[in-house]
Amino acid sequence: MSKKIALAALAAWVSLTVVGFVLFGSFMKVFEKEMAGAGDCVNMDAPVGLILLANLMLALLLAVVFVRWANVRTFLGGVTSGIIIVLLVMVWFDIWMFANFHFMTLTLGLLDITLNTISGVLAAGVAGWVLGKVK
Repeated sequence: MSKKIALAALAAWVSLTVVGFVLFGSFMKVFEKEMAGAGDCVNMDAPVGLILLANLMLALLLAVVFVRWANVRTFLGGVTSGIIIVLLVMVWFDIWMFANFHFMTLTLGLLDITLNTISGVLAAGVAGWVLGKVK
């Protein structure tokens, strides 16, 4: 793995994690209310380690795409590329969840897509900025 990918992924991971915890922590009551009927399907006390690992995978995906194919080197470049990548991934995931799990509602799906896209796009911007700074 190149130094650029590693540093961009690390920076995006930190951003994704911090912003994600702030956003999801702020809206957790809405999630709890929406998923009240989910029963054993939802882990309301999700293991933080797995959330960190999931965030690292998205950060790594963004960094690899930006370095190998998109040639992103600015915050704005990361944001604009990140909107496309993150939004498509989140819409795919929530449609898949909606199709397979009874607890998914339109409100829950839209909230999940919105919050994940915001945190992912900011992380993509950070990755792009780091890529422009690293030689």
